[in-house]
Amino acid sequence: MIARHSSCLIMLLSLVSSQHNPLGPGSSLVWEKTPAEQLSLSSNALKAASAMIQKVGTHQCLTVVKDGALIVDDYYDTPYMRGQERPMEAMSAAKTVTAALMGAAVQRGLFDIDVPIAKYGVKASKGANWTRTGTVDYFPNVTARHLLSQTSGVGLFEPGTAFTYDSDEYIQHLSYLLTATAGGNQTAREWATTHFAEPLGIPNLYSYEGPDPAGRGDTPLPEEGGQGAISAGGDMPMLCRDLARVGLLLANGGLWADDNGTGSVQLADPHFVQDMFQPQFASTIPPNVGLDPGHMVEQYSFLAEVTTNNSALVNESACDRSTGGEVKVLGLPDNALVGLGLIGKYLIIVPSEKLVVVAFGSNLGRLACEDGTQGIWTNEESVILSEIWRALGPALQGTGKAPNYTHAGVSNRASTQGNGTNSQGHRTTFKDTKSDGSREPRNPAGSCYCYCGYFQAIGRCFNTVTTQEECGAMHNESAAVDSIEAYCPHASLLIDCFNLTNVCPPSIYTGMVLDPLRTTTECPAEGSAGYPQGPLQVTQQCHYKPVAYDQCFWIPGQACVNSPYFPAL
Repeated sequence: MIARHSSCLIMLLSLVSSQHNPLGPGSSLVWEKTPAEQLSLSSNALKAASAMIQKVGTHQCLTVVKDGALIVDDYYDTPYMRGQERPMEAMSAAKTVTAALMGAAVQRGLFDIDVPIAKYGVKASKGANWTRTGTVDYFPNVTARHLLSQTSGVGLFEPGTAFTYDSDEYIQHLSYLLTATAGGNQTAREWATTHFAEPLGIPNLYSYEGPDPAGRGDTPLPEEGGQGAISAGGDMPMLCRDLARVGLLLANGGLWADDNGTGSVQLADPHFVQDMFQPQFASTIPPNVGLDPGHMVEQYSFLAEVTTNNSALVNESACDRSTGGEVKVLGLPDNALVGLGLIGKYLIIVPSEKLVVVAFGSNLGRLACEDGTQGIWTNEESVILSEIWRALGPALQGTGKAPNYTHAGVSNRASTQGNGTNSQGHRTTFKDTKSDGSREPRNPAGSCYCYCGYFQAIGRCFNTVTTQEECGAMHNESAAVDSIEAYCPHASLLIDCFNLTNVCPPSIYTGMVLDPLRTTTECPAEGSAGYPQGPLQVTQQCHYKPVAYDQCFWIPGQACVNSPYFPAL
């Protein structure tokens, strides 16, 4: 009888432990994976889809959450990941994190997003010129809604009358607003950590600030609030899984699991979150009004874009970000929310399906322009996202079948997924050693920060460089160490094959050259069975490897600060 009761108890505990909370893992640092079969999906189909996404350009990690269950959390075995779970700079996809943070502040009554921020005691920063017209000071009329919807006007237009995308001095006023309203002498970073990051289970979200001599990343400058500020424009280093927590919070209307994991807490204001799934000024600001806006205003909500009419692109919007700007993802349900980061950092939220997808890669794209010419290669979201969704979408339909997926861009490099063996509760610190296992000595003369190309705020810091002149030469290919591939990601260019034939350029940005170890594919011949019938259906892929740093900066008298941005040598 005792054995029978014990057996029943074990079965009951097993059933309870296998269940997941639809509101997420709460403040726990660990988020256990749930077998996809518990959601009537196929683990094999999802595994196959993940392997395909790894071959779409250059991808580093993929996370999928369905109904609060973590069903995919893959960190690929790439030179950059080194078979581990390594945070990546989320670029502007982390702007969506800032928006969610503002929703948490609204929930706690800190401010009204439609009240001018000046009325809360926020002062215009020295780096932002709100009187760029020379006649009108627009700052007194700027609200948080304007900053969140990229319609602040940046001193050139009346707030709310033009789309003016910004990542720096102007959007940073959201951090100043948080500091001004936090109370208790808290800084924006302290409030954000206590009331947002820690409840979400990502307490280190705002912890990785450090030297950034080029000013590319998320370290606020002294005039931007310094170490007490947050980077409102994004760029924080995150795991795919970290960003998925924020996505699930938004998918659930701002609800999150409490610390006990048994109840719920309204972490972000529900009305604010509802507004995030609605374009804010699409009906009042015409396209192409503002600074390089294209059609983004038609989809832009709060530091993210709401997908609409996800059919194939019409040629009028298919050139590049400056003349198009719309995000079209073939097969993705309309009214999904997409957070977009430079070079392929993506957050996709489909609220109707309680679905969150995060994919971090290093990818650029190219579409055909309406006049038959080729658009410049850009961070063209539609090309890359459509490839991701083509691989993943069928596996999320509950068919139990792996997607039958073929396209022109399959690499010949062996595809091996990393096992992500390190604990979810700990960040991996990469400590560089010499071949004999000893650490390089720290150099009191100074430190040399070398950046990867294309505006990335990541790279490597050298304590072994002894002079400013030696540091300045480090960006040359001949001076780049052999291990540059472990610090600067490989990258890919995806070229839409519709009405377009193309030769892969020998380089896509500073320090990146065609990789002879990865297959460069060609578009199908026009008239062939594989030739696409419209945009975003087939891509050609060009793959590149890093051979040199973009820029190197010398900081005298200071040793490297080891961080996910710049592992130190």
